[in-house]
Amino acid sequence: MIDTITREVVKGEKVAITGFGSWEKKIREARWVRNPATGDKMKGKKKAVPKFTVGAELKKFVSGEKKAWQADSRWWRKACSCQEGCSCEGIGSGQEGSG
Repeated sequence: MIDTITREVVKGEKVAITGFGSWEKKIREARWVRNPATGDKMKGKKKAVPKFTVGAELKKFVSGEKKAWQADSRWWRKACSCQEGCSCEGIGSGQEGSG
């Protein structure tokens, strides 16, 4: 997945994972920069840089507004084909559990 994101951003495409965030290529114009070792001012070159923007859901988890992984305790029932009360190890795979 990281390889795909990298390739698309390099091509100039915006890549988004809903709720998590998005990556895009931004062009940073030439600017004046300072060498931290000597303090000399020098001209920095124009270059392309990756930019990441955090998604709304991730912001909520990080801020504590929403508890991470504390969804409805029955969330797996939506993905599992087993019976009510199943303790299926194959969550979302469609495998039958022991019940």
